[in-house]
Amino acid sequence: MGDIKDEIIYWRSAVICYVLGSNPPQTVMEGYFKRVGGALGIDKIAQVIRGIFIVRFHSMENKEKVVEEGIRIFDKKPIVVKPWRHVIRLDKQVVDKIPVWIRLMNLDIKYWGQNTLTKIAGMIGNPLKADRTTTQKERLQYARILVEVEPNQMYRDMVMFENECGVIIDKEVRYEWKPVFCKSCGNFGHDIREYRMQLRQTKVVKEINKESGNMRNTNSYKEREEPDEQ
Repeated sequence: MGDIKDEIIYWRSAVICYVLGSNPPQTVMEGYFKRVGGALGIDKIAQVIRGIFIVRFHSMENKEKVVEEGIRIFDKKPIVVKPWRHVIRLDKQVVDKIPVWIRLMNLDIKYWGQNTLTKIAGMIGNPLKADRTTTQKERLQYARILVEVEPNQMYRDMVMFENECGVIIDKEVRYEWKPVFCKSCGNFGHDIREYRMQLRQTKVVKEINKESGNMRNTNSYKEREEPDEQ
């Protein structure tokens, strides 16, 4: 512990971040972090392994603000934010709850109150918050709500509820991103069938490239072996 004490002190104001279902390059994530957290005094952004980033802040206070805020979305996918600790695992650990944005399509404006939206969205998952355009009633085509869901649950396309007159109402639910989990590779964003298809496609491409390389090498060898007729 004495040997690593200085590094622990240096990184204790840092957080570990990764995007579920995506591995964006460092340049993209640097721009994102500076845009959403620039006012919090970011000192350093670095990729520790593919898809996992460490963000160091100038103060512990700003680091705690980011951790407490918790929910961030990148390209409609949730960003996991965890405080860095010297015993933390630097991999994309499986999580039990995942925040996703849902849209309740063509929902009558009389159901846009906080209590009503909480009850309706609660049929999908644990409601966290509505976006600003929903709370301010600036866009009335759909209500947009952030809910926590389980990775392997069924994602309903419709919700049904009994209104104030005893009439059953059904409304379409759209997901901005579904946290499909691949048991084979351990990542979100695709299922095992898509993963196997990607592996087959990658294998085919490698074989084509290998054959093309062999043909080029053979042609080069023939050119060296055949004498110039002139």
